[in-house]
Amino acid sequence: MSNKQREQLLGRAANQRSRQQEPLPPMKWQFDMRVVDVNRTFRVTKAGGIQSFTAFVVCGNYEGIAGYGKGKASDVGYAVDKAYRRSLRNLHFFDIYMNRTIYHSQRSKFGATHVKLWPADKGVGLVASDVVGDILFLAGFKDMKSKVIGSRHPHSTVKALFKALCEVETPEVLPAIRPQGLFSWSL
Repeated sequence: MSNKQREQLLGRAANQRSRQQEPLPPMKWQFDMRVVDVNRTFRVTKAGGIQSFTAFVVCGNYEGIAGYGKGKASDVGYAVDKAYRRSLRNLHFFDIYMNRTIYHSQRSKFGATHVKLWPADKGVGLVASDVVGDILFLAGFKDMKSKVIGSRHPHSTVKALFKALCEVETPEVLPAIRPQGLFSWSL
């Protein structure tokens, strides 16, 4: 490889980095966020190593709305910012029973990860792992129990948890799905 080719390669990488470091415009919505996972990858080329980061972020407003996103960049801060912006595009609404828990127990699976959720009595708090507890707290749940079985990879855990929370049915929705004469709700 000639010196001219090396300079061109390095010049391209420098231009890409300077483009990515530009500040992004401010956000309209202010959701709190938690960084779930940050991965560093290192690719070796003829001109040297190229480092990149992947961030996985969860955001929520403590009132039943939460989302998750993944961002990649050559800098950790920029990757987290991209992940936060993507999480705002992937928001989910969850119904909260009595402003603290879910309506019924729920289980869900994503890949090799199984997540089980149970409603809890008032004052129990969040009995959950760090990842699941952060998401439930950001979504606005106060009393709930959970168990993660199988793979505990943070990405799979987040996706399985969101799938389980989206599958929780409210008493208002159930009569439309099932015949009303089969059961009655008492809340």
